[in-house]
Amino acid sequence: MNISRRAFLLSSASATFVPWAPSPAMALESCQVPARTGSLAARVRGHVLGAPFTPVPILDACHRPDNMAPLDLAGLWAQTTRSFLVPGDEGGVGTRLLTTTDEPDDALFDGPLASCYSDGGGFPANIFRATNEGGTGRGRGRGRGRGRGRGRGRGRGRGRGRNQTSVQAALDRSFEEETEYYRRRVVQTLPTMVELLRTGVQGQPFFLPDPAYTGPVFAAEIADLIALQKDAERAAREEEILAEIDDIATPFLAELDDFGGPPGGVLRLINLMDMAGLTIGYHFKRIFGRPRPHIADPRIDPLIDVPTHSAYPSAHAVQTHLIAHALAEVYEDNALVADLFDVAARISINREWAGVHYASDTEAGMQIAQAVFPILRLVMDEVFVDAIAELNTPHDAHCHLLGDLRRPLIPPQSEDPDPDGLPWNLDALGLATISDGEMGDAIVVGMIDGAVAVRHPALAAGMPRFENVDYPVPAGDEWCMSSKGIGHGTAMAGLVIGQEGARRYGVAPGAELYPIRAANLSGDRHENRVTLALRVLEAGLAGDRFISDINCEADRTIAAKLGVLLLSLDFQRPDAAAAGYLDMAKIAELRADDPDAATALIDAVDPENAVDPFVLAILIVQSQIAVVIPAGNSGAQNLAYPAAFDDYAPVLQAIIDDETRPKVISTVAALLRQFSATLEDDVLGDATDLVTEATTLLAQGLAAQEEETGASLDAFESTGIVVVGASSPIDGALTKTNYSQSGPGLCVMGPSDGDHNPPYRCPTSQVPAPGFGSAQNSRPVRTLDILGPGGFADDPLADESHSGQATGFGGTSAAAAQIAGAIAIIASRMNDPLLLTGPQLRADLIDLAGDDYSPTTGYGPINLGGL
Repeated sequence: MNISRRAFLLSSASATFVPWAPSPAMALESCQVPARTGSLAARVRGHVLGAPFTPVPILDACHRPDNMAPLDLAGLWAQTTRSFLVPGDEGGVGTRLLTTTDEPDDALFDGPLASCYSDGGGFPANIFRATNEGGTGRGRGRGRGRGRGRGRGRGRGRGRGRNQTSVQAALDRSFEEETEYYRRRVVQTLPTMVELLRTGVQGQPFFLPDPAYTGPVFAAEIADLIALQKDAERAAREEEILAEIDDIATPFLAELDDFGGPPGGVLRLINLMDMAGLTIGYHFKRIFGRPRPHIADPRIDPLIDVPTHSAYPSAHAVQTHLIAHALAEVYEDNALVADLFDVAARISINREWAGVHYASDTEAGMQIAQAVFPILRLVMDEVFVDAIAELNTPHDAHCHLLGDLRRPLIPPQSEDPDPDGLPWNLDALGLATISDGEMGDAIVVGMIDGAVAVRHPALAAGMPRFENVDYPVPAGDEWCMSSKGIGHGTAMAGLVIGQEGARRYGVAPGAELYPIRAANLSGDRHENRVTLALRVLEAGLAGDRFISDINCEADRTIAAKLGVLLLSLDFQRPDAAAAGYLDMAKIAELRADDPDAATALIDAVDPENAVDPFVLAILIVQSQIAVVIPAGNSGAQNLAYPAAFDDYAPVLQAIIDDETRPKVISTVAALLRQFSATLEDDVLGDATDLVTEATTLLAQGLAAQEEETGASLDAFESTGIVVVGASSPIDGALTKTNYSQSGPGLCVMGPSDGDHNPPYRCPTSQVPAPGFGSAQNSRPVRTLDILGPGGFADDPLADESHSGQATGFGGTSAAAAQIAGAIAIIASRMNDPLLLTGPQLRADLIDLAGDDYSPTTGYGPINLGGL
């Protein structure tokens, strides 16, 4: 799989993010879920199911600095720990302090002297209270629930026409007093951070290993550095490297230019993360004491003056990735989040080009940043709340810019037509005709998205488990999973299963939701797509297997129980050439003129890195479950990644081709080795069925793209891939919105907000907009919201965002969430859970829509009343 040397927590994390220990053998009993077909999915499924589950380490103690109040990190400890005064050691004199979970028999006083705990039932008091209620409403650059198809390029080596050092220095001076206060808070939590990263043994997930001081691994790192200093790219990076010695803020600020420049609260965060990264990085440097590369090998010629402290970990990597994590909490736009982590990675790797850090120094810095960020997120909670509130300006603050210079007016307010009944969007799906006993019961909907408020009263009962790929340590931490800087995941969850009492938000409140937080993996990096592929295989092929022990009877139910996987992040389309994937178009071209050159091109491709693993994983699981993908919101005549047939065609072509197929099989085997380290490529067996299936899918997809056929064809016909567009009510009928992307493969339309539902609303008389209709025509959908200033509701203390409010939720993401819920209802009506296959569920969904197909609207809106 070409798991790169950066395959740590933020990237592939080949071992880190996979919650399974390597299995020496995968002998499955014949009674476990019989293969539905001879497809690749049927063969892969057994290996995923048979992998033993090993949860990540969790802390069982906490630290309290002297003379300081206990610091409750909201779930960072699995058990309550208390400190008691007990007699001194045997034979000694005096007393000692004992930290334990239970009161010792020899305690000198009744009760503990200090406690450190998290009750698991909530968050610290007032943690969601808005500190600035005036700073509410929708902010600049937010995704409105659409968040797809931004298409912003990420240039490298751009010039910066400003004094690099002065920017960082100005931030340091501006926040000097506050920085010193939080520096003390960071120092107080250092013991917890060390425990978090050094609990366990070498080789276990999430353990920060000792660096290599000698031996073959060390020699390979030295060889890599020597190769870098001989590369011409080093000179091209020199200006950046010199600027980044004292200023790492400017590259991040350059990414925020599209958002009108950052407010003061964001600048505070950048400064504090810079300070925290330096403090934490230096602490770990003292633990390991690794010599700098030029000291270890005189052939290394550093490009800059070498700092006098040790090498491991890279403080620049800790600092930059903490900044990226912090900004990702504040800005919801996933395209921006991807850019921020690209900036962090480039600055970090520049230190390797400079010859002052090994690759493992960078990897360790990335790992530390991800592990400790949840602690900093709580320690500096008030700073995050202020930044989020400041970024989210009042909804009417800019009305005067839209045509009326006299004064901003309060936007029109309209209540839901029937606030206690079905919301308009659920009524439009035909749910009024579905009985209360048919709400998706016994079906699990998987969802890869951002943070989800897992203890939201309208969600908690329907989410027995979740997975946090962004911040997986410690296991099961609700604070990290529910981070309040982002509301997209919570809103999506509400549209799938949300229900509180008689008030219904979701299409299928009887279903269970399995949310996977993975917003930080949305960038164009192969390692990220490896991790996403593993999550898809886990959800799509293993189902909800971890709720019960795997055995023949339970497995038959559980493995078949997950019927839908919703992919609702703003995933970035990969640069296939940069990733090193098979170039099937180039291979076909060479074969016509120079067959030997074509063979050489194929041979040069890494067999474990032949195709896009994320798309490959979707192709594998779609035959077993429905995979729902939003169409995107740019309004383009093509679908967003990974919803376009063009994303899948190269993989299908590579499977069909006799010469490239072994490379694809090796890529599959490399993915499966994340579940079982002993897996060999040939376990996948004969590929006849695989080739037959791929040939069919490729033929129908290519035919759908041919305009001269004279007929509109469905590119994903007979698959389980369901691409969803957005439609809004106009004159009583759901009509495609202008922002909804389209193209061959679009399946159905879901109800959502209209084209003229901006982040803030002003009176329609002030905003002359062609086509702006009644309030109903532009209403968002009613769904759940997070408490605090960063959500979709107008009120920062509201826990829902409904269609009568000035701000709300919508886009093709919202439409896709509702269609995922509709598929759950369809799946729950099947008598035999083994009949839950992706193609069958998609076909049943289409039966509820129109008969005619169009790449612009698919089969049209669905009506569950037809069940």
